Amino acid sequence: MDRRSGSGLFRAVRLMGWTAVPVLAALAAFGPAAPAARASSVPGVSTSQHSCAGGLLEITIDAAHFAAGTFQSADGQLTVQLGSVSTAPVSFDWTASFRIEYILVRGTVGTAAVGVKYDYPSDATADTGLGLGQGAVLDHVSVCYDPTDGPTATPTPTATPTATATPTATPTATPTATPTTTPAATATATSAPAATPTPALTQQVEAAVGTPHATPPTTSTDGPPTSGGGGAWRLALGLLAASLAAVLLLTPATGRARR
Repeated sequence: MDRRSGSGLFRAVRLMGWTAVPVLAALAAFGPAAPAARASSVPGVSTSQHSCAGGLLEITIDAAHFAAGTFQSADGQLTVQLGSVSTAPVSFDWTASFRIEYILVRGTVGTAAVGVKYDYPSDATADTGLGLGQGAVLDHVSVCYDPTDGPTATPTPTATPTATATPTATPTATPTATPTTTPAATATATSAPAATPTPALTQQVEAAVGTPHATPPTTSTDGPPTSGGGGAWRLALGLLAASLAAVLLLTPATGRARR
């Protein structure tokens, strides 16, 4: 590579660098900010409680089944769905088919057991950003609910049997044979064919009447003769002449060659 080409390549690289500088500055100033971490609607309180208490029922989700999906209670009343599940750090969102009292999240940090309780004073059916602190390993999640808050089952009415009447057999009447009458033979009269009249001779009439001769219509020759395709080729020649004239006018003349 010679010195001139190397200098040109260097200038191109510098130009690309100066072009990238304002682009990077604009992205830094106006680019989208990183999303903020979601937080639960209630503060998580440290607790040593391991399971639901006070007559509440629970859905327990252990670490082996901790994933996005749907979980159902043993009595079939409550359905809980987990979403945005993360294991490092432990965090998740949840929704439920009816109101939840509180949720316990249990785990360990090293050899120490930790737990966080998310208590909903007015109950709740959904929340986001639940979890444990940094470095914690999940043990289980307990969803605690009051079964009386669930939907009330509607009793199924008992069907009342309806008495069915036994049909009585109706006697069948024996049909009486009806005598058959033999029809009498009917004589058919054959009519004689009508005589066909012989048409009268028309030779004399045809001889008397002359055969008419068609008279051809008079052809007038007073008007001008009909043109065939003369108008079309005249128009084409006129357009060709106009085009050639335009080309000659717009094309500059060639200068006279020097001797």
